[in-house]
Amino acid sequence: MTTLSTHRLLLRPFELSDVEDVKRYALDPEFYRYLPVPEQTPETVAAFVEDCVREQAEGVENRLILAIELSGQQRVVGTIRLDIQPTPLPIGSLGFSMDPALQGNFYMVEAASRLIDHAFKKLNLARVWCTTDVENARGVRVLEQIGMTRGKKIAAGMTVRGEDRDVYHYTLDAADFVKVA
Repeated sequence: MTTLSTHRLLLRPFELSDVEDVKRYALDPEFYRYLPVPEQTPETVAAFVEDCVREQAEGVENRLILAIELSGQQRVVGTIRLDIQPTPLPIGSLGFSMDPALQGNFYMVEAASRLIDHAFKKLNLARVWCTTDVENARGVRVLEQIGMTRGKKIAAGMTVRGEDRDVYHYTLDAADFVKVA
């Protein structure tokens, strides 16, 4: 199983014992404000962590979902995901979320930069892409700080709790990646 680290973070597989940590922040409506998920409840959070653990145990290929911990604190503060499409060109779709109380500390820039470095150097992906709600200023900032290039705006590109939302499409090619954290 993949475990990655930076000077401030540990990106590691989920464990069932992570449920309470994830509940601490994922039940906050600000956490899932821009995510295409239902309103979060203790049950949906537990199901998410259980699904992550099950996928890891089953060795699900082409998906990497990691818990984000602050180094030395053994407390999950976010999630980062990479879905991999191996053919015809190996590319990955990036997704991430973090405790709203910790946003703005560049933790996600650090985590995303590290995962993308792994994607290009170890998984040999040619490109990583991501979409984010056009109103998600923090998400946009993270993507631009890790060097992703904004492409077109996609009208109604995502549905968030029944509402069609416009999104920006971002890409980063392996040849253009410069690790920032």
